[in-house]
Amino acid sequence: MALKIYTKTGDHGKTSLLGGEKVAKSDLQIEAYGNVDELNAFVGLLRDQSGINSSKKSQLIWIQENLFSLGSILACATDFKGMKLPEISITHIGQLETWIDKYEEDLPELTSFILPGGHATVSACHVCRTVCRRAERTIVKWSLHKEIDENITSFINRLSDYFFILARTISNDLNLDETPWIDNKLDMSIHQKVSITQTTQSKLATTDLISPIFGKVYADHMLCCDFKNGVWQDVKIIPYGDISISPANTTLHYASTIFEGLKAYRNIHKEIVVFRPQDNAKRMVLSAARMCMPGIPESIFMAGITELLKLDEGWVTNHPGTSLYIRPFQIAMDSYVGIRPSDDYTFMIITGPVGAYYSQPLKVKIETKYTRAVLGGTGFAKTGGNYAAALKPALDAQKEGYDQLIWTDGVSHQYIEESGTMNLMFVINDTLITAPIGDTILKGITRDSILTIAKDQGMKVEERPITVAEIIQSIEQGQLQEAFGVGTAATVAPIKTIGYNGIDYELTDVKSMKYSLGFLDTLDKIKSGVIGDKFGWIYKV
Repeated sequence: MALKIYTKTGDHGKTSLLGGEKVAKSDLQIEAYGNVDELNAFVGLLRDQSGINSSKKSQLIWIQENLFSLGSILACATDFKGMKLPEISITHIGQLETWIDKYEEDLPELTSFILPGGHATVSACHVCRTVCRRAERTIVKWSLHKEIDENITSFINRLSDYFFILARTISNDLNLDETPWIDNKLDMSIHQKVSITQTTQSKLATTDLISPIFGKVYADHMLCCDFKNGVWQDVKIIPYGDISISPANTTLHYASTIFEGLKAYRNIHKEIVVFRPQDNAKRMVLSAARMCMPGIPESIFMAGITELLKLDEGWVTNHPGTSLYIRPFQIAMDSYVGIRPSDDYTFMIITGPVGAYYSQPLKVKIETKYTRAVLGGTGFAKTGGNYAAALKPALDAQKEGYDQLIWTDGVSHQYIEESGTMNLMFVINDTLITAPIGDTILKGITRDSILTIAKDQGMKVEERPITVAEIIQSIEQGQLQEAFGVGTAATVAPIKTIGYNGIDYELTDVKSMKYSLGFLDTLDKIKSGVIGDKFGWIYKV
């Protein structure tokens, strides 16, 4: 079975949307090819391979009904015209609700699969993906006792990927906020309660908070939360310290880890504020979905940051250029070296005082050998493996005298993507240009903020593919006014030199970079409260 997305117009009446074309709602259609017989064949294969007995029969029915309901959820939850799923739409909404109630104990997240204020179809896609993952986990458990044909898990993985791509494609093409569903049941179960154990030996008095070095010092406490038996539980704040894990820990062997990065500041009223933390929470769930991990509920994410900052408020100062860096991360905790998704996970938040990530304008090199990310990969997710793979090319560039790399596409190395750990922006003829987000480019929160500010200020903005040739030509013709990286760690990092094919191209004196430094100034003033937060970005602790 497979899914295809197309519009009514175009060559031969159908135009694929996987390339990212924009279309009207009324023109968007989804075609399912393959049929119920293939699902029946899958179930039969599962029955033959697993040696079903009476105790396992209910599990088999559970998987069968899950798979038969995939298309049904989409068909019933859709809310825009033109959607169709031939051959698979086999139940109506009443039957679906009955099914959800029946399996509420096994699939609690399905009780709230429609997003408040979100697009029902996107939400349904994420539910379908969860169904696939649950089915896969059941199969993995069975395989411990009976040999299972690998085609079964391969089939489930394909279904999972289809629904994930479908959700992202619909979101992009209809300009929707691709927020996965919020599991209200699990959120409410913790009531945002956080147990706190305070340290007896604070490091605050002996820590340099005026000129801290990024990533070297950490505050007194950390938050921990465990995912066990299918539920997030035991949310607690404890003194910062080492953790104990098995040498067979899945994360150590297969990089089953995701993370986020954000900052806390003091505004002019001496209040502690955080910049757009809810967006970090949403993006972390997207990363989790790509890495086969359970998403951390936003209530835990926000309650954890809030309580941690209240407890360690002395670590947030108003010294110029400083902030408290917040690092939420999630790791797999199974002691198992077999390759499969972990059953248990730990979510943690640590914090530490930081100064400027880059103290001077950057000298960067356009990378044409190594690749950071490829289509279908994990480039859009904040997962550890992406950054580990980038270390060698970055180190090689530093040996040549460069501060960072400009990453290019993994196929032709002709298109600009990111710079180091940042999104990349250019100003050409007074137009702000940046590459579009996708599989290979992270959906940066600072990136989105600057694009929003630029549009609000009346600046022309273009999100489109950018070729290396275009950048070099614009430098040679004097049309490239500015180039800069944007991200949480650096906020805005001006670029002074771009190296390509052995030639260093010097850009405008950084002091005259009115756009990039102007964006930085506006963001700083919003964070500090000097100007109003008309975009609703500031969260006050």
